[in-house]
Amino acid sequence: MPRRSYRRPGRKGPRPTRRYIGPSLRTLALRRNGHLVLIGDPGARGREGDVALLFARREDEGATVKRLPITRLPDGAFEVDVDLPAEPDLASWAGTWDVDVETADGHRGRLRADEEVVWPTPKVVEDGHGTALHLRPYRTNRSNTSIAMTELTARAMVRRIEVGEDALRFDGLMPGGGPAPEGIRLVGVKREAAEEIEVPAAPAPDGFTAELDLRRLVRAAEGNETWDLHLALPGGERLRVGAAVDHLSSKHETLVYPERTLRAGGVERRLIPYYTVDEAVTVRSRPPREDAPAGVPAKGRADAAEAAEPEPEPGSRSKRARRWAPVVGALRRVVLAVLRRTLHRGAEPAPMDERPKVVILMMNAFGMGGTIRTVLNLAGHLAAEYEVEIVSNVRRRDVPFMPIPAGVAISPLIDHRPGTKASLLDRVLERIPSLLMHDEDYGFATSSLRTDRELLRRLRAMRSGVLMGTRPAFNLIAAELAGPGVVTLAQEHMNYAAHRPRLRKEIRRVYPRLDALQVLTEEDQHDYAAMLGEAGARTRVVRIPNALPELPGERSQLDRPIVMAAGRFTHQKGFDLLIEAWAHVVRERRDWQLRIYGSGKRYRTLRRVTLEHELYNDVFIMGRTQHLGEELAKASIFALSSRWEGFGMVLIEAMSKGVPVVSFDCPRGPSEIVEHGVNGLLVPPEDVEGMARALLELMADEDRRRAMGEAAIQSVHRFEMAAVGARWSAVLADLTGRPAPAEPVGAAATVGRVNAEATADGSA
Repeated sequence: MPRRSYRRPGRKGPRPTRRYIGPSLRTLALRRNGHLVLIGDPGARGREGDVALLFARREDEGATVKRLPITRLPDGAFEVDVDLPAEPDLASWAGTWDVDVETADGHRGRLRADEEVVWPTPKVVEDGHGTALHLRPYRTNRSNTSIAMTELTARAMVRRIEVGEDALRFDGLMPGGGPAPEGIRLVGVKREAAEEIEVPAAPAPDGFTAELDLRRLVRAAEGNETWDLHLALPGGERLRVGAAVDHLSSKHETLVYPERTLRAGGVERRLIPYYTVDEAVTVRSRPPREDAPAGVPAKGRADAAEAAEPEPEPGSRSKRARRWAPVVGALRRVVLAVLRRTLHRGAEPAPMDERPKVVILMMNAFGMGGTIRTVLNLAGHLAAEYEVEIVSNVRRRDVPFMPIPAGVAISPLIDHRPGTKASLLDRVLERIPSLLMHDEDYGFATSSLRTDRELLRRLRAMRSGVLMGTRPAFNLIAAELAGPGVVTLAQEHMNYAAHRPRLRKEIRRVYPRLDALQVLTEEDQHDYAAMLGEAGARTRVVRIPNALPELPGERSQLDRPIVMAAGRFTHQKGFDLLIEAWAHVVRERRDWQLRIYGSGKRYRTLRRVTLEHELYNDVFIMGRTQHLGEELAKASIFALSSRWEGFGMVLIEAMSKGVPVVSFDCPRGPSEIVEHGVNGLLVPPEDVEGMARALLELMADEDRRRAMGEAAIQSVHRFEMAAVGARWSAVLADLTGRPAPAEPVGAAATVGRVNAEATADGSA
């Protein structure tokens, strides 16, 4: 709960806090079947007696109220489940609704939505009788709960907008379907003043078409102008022009049109079409910008700095790393040599507890990404046998992006959440680069002397158990500085060749001190086994693939023309190559769309590439999602366009939903997951035209897609946690001297001790 502090005038000592005790929202969900579900705390007034949830329509100042019955939960909370498709008059829900809780004594209080609430993706709900609502729940600027419901079927719905050099061309639908009447007109209404422009529109067999000359919107003005578009009917009624009812329910977030800079009557303006938050079509007119690339809107602009300096990849060096590399490189070995002698001086190895502790080092356990999802999945499995703690280098969120498994503790080294205070010494230490993290590891840029200090405190206090690193820098630290009674186990989520030269050299020097090294692919096992064997190391190398996490959402029906991709927006993931491939696809199949989920600094670059290829109606940069399983269930094909991979976790996630994949056969991972022609198709690395041909091949053959989807589900059983977790349990039992698991884990889980005489291909 958010807290408010207060102190009486003249009073000394710590400030007491007053907690918010009114009604608060815990969960808001939009189910696939159209149910709207709210779960919350009724507050101090409503914990006893009857309470009701009220929806008050903002447009008429709350005069329209919908009173919803609640269900009491065992812990005193309430639950409301509204079956919207079954509502007798779904259109009556159109509007923006503020949500209140009314107690038995007649008191009404707003339903507060704190930072911890995870907001669902907006959805379109249909009632089967021709009415469709676009639902968008959100937190107001006063942290209250509101839900915007827009009736799409009461509008002139746009299926497609083509942006010409100086005009917008519309292909739209009328409410209820059928052709539009004769005499319709497209009307632009300026918000800032009582001014309108009109152009004729034409009836079409299934709707209407219209063309708007953007030069009509060029006016002499100092600031911005906003033109809302309407379709005027012969009787005087006007319909707002808005989004169509389709599989893409958040066009205001995912669809960016190119802007046009036009001159009329000696005035030059930038015209930018876009969808508003209530999915209505609007055109914004702005003064020209000298630094704006032609045809690229502000939301999608990639500036020169970004183009020249792409986001660092794991294993690459940031600007900060390059600047400090000479100093840090010279000091690191000296510091580590001193710490090896002093950090655990006089400490005796402690015996393993009956329930040993496993400490996992991560960069940011509160963020998103394949590695984070994989490590959390593993931690949840190990928590049944071990005491598991994840040490996160940093924390920036109140609520982790991914749910934390039961029994797993998370401890951040530095808390960077808004409002968290740090001492002057801590702020100074944060400005000094890390002397423990290798400067060619991507984690160096977000580490500092303060994270070093906090990590050393934890390492010094650790007398037994297992210390597990999840990236090369942490693996090196564990090998160098773990206590004498601590087992060191390194995870390698990226292939050896992907690391930079000095980091690879340090890996060869230090990894032989590890007790065990886990890799993901056979090729990685071969490389590391050979390297460690040459060094005469007794490090155990074991190949254990990432386990498939439990993903909500049903199996894909493979009936929607959607190709999906997901990952960080980085050079490694190759989404720019995928967009270029899609430029070939749309020449033959304009009825399919590409959705790319994720986030990263190359977001604007991907927008720019999309606009350069005129794919704004075909490629959608969806942003990150907390509902990956549900989104995968909508896709009919999954595309992986990476230039290189450590494993390709998202491939098995897609295949678990019965979605066939098309993937570059990049190093490494895809070829060990995808059986070409059986559960997917492999394309030579970075072969853009080959990717397009493979996608078109599956688009054209529904029977083959379905056969591959069935094979995909069968092929991922070996990645389920029951199988992968047993292999982890066997490895840790062997390392800690605990009894082996009751069930055999099979030959694939055998752990080989790699030494000078070991074979190069290992034993897993």
